[in-house]
Amino acid sequence: MPAILMLAAALLCRPAEAVPRIAQVIALPGAGVELVGSGFGAQCPSCEVHADYGMGWRYALQVANWSDTRIVARLPDLNSALEVAVTVHTPDGASPSARARVRRERVPAKDMRDAVRGDAMGLRVFEVASSLKVGDSGEENFDVSQPEPTCRQASLVFDQARLVFVRQRFAEAAIVAAPPAGCSACALLRVRWYHEPTGHIDLQVHVYQRRVEGICAPQLRH
Repeated sequence: MPAILMLAAALLCRPAEAVPRIAQVIALPGAGVELVGSGFGAQCPSCEVHADYGMGWRYALQVANWSDTRIVARLPDLNSALEVAVTVHTPDGASPSARARVRRERVPAKDMRDAVRGDAMGLRVFEVASSLKVGDSGEENFDVSQPEPTCRQASLVFDQARLVFVRQRFAEAAIVAAPPAGCSACALLRVRWYHEPTGHIDLQVHVYQRRVEGICAPQLRH
């Protein structure tokens, strides 16, 4: 039998379950994710789990456990999409993609609706106060930047800012410019405020952050 016919016959006779398939994706505590399915085989040097974070790039996940029907891997928040497509890659081919959700960790997780003393539970706090009898107004700029996360190291990035009034009389304040969520090297957060001659203002700027992990170049897949 010609070699090409023998190869075709071998492929036709290969069990369908040899091709990896994901039947279920289960979120685990922390950044863990469990893939349940079939045809994963034994872990090998070229076996990988890819997460497609969108924007034209995929990431090879760290695998903690691999068996023919179950894979446990880390699905980190890389400061990108939270809805991703995961695929299992083995020497027998790639599985159809399955949807998974990245766990988003906001710091602090709880909304702080009242004034706090200093930084509380990871909340960054800036303050503005004025009680001049002739009235007053101003614009304050706050730097909410944080160091860029490095490979597999967690870091905090800006997520959201809110104003909380401690005392307010005939006064107003607003955030007039805020950097985009997810920034590390952020533009300044700008707050504009005023109070009338018989008024006063005392407020806090509460800055919420998001914990993300740095990208490792060797794990990028194109």
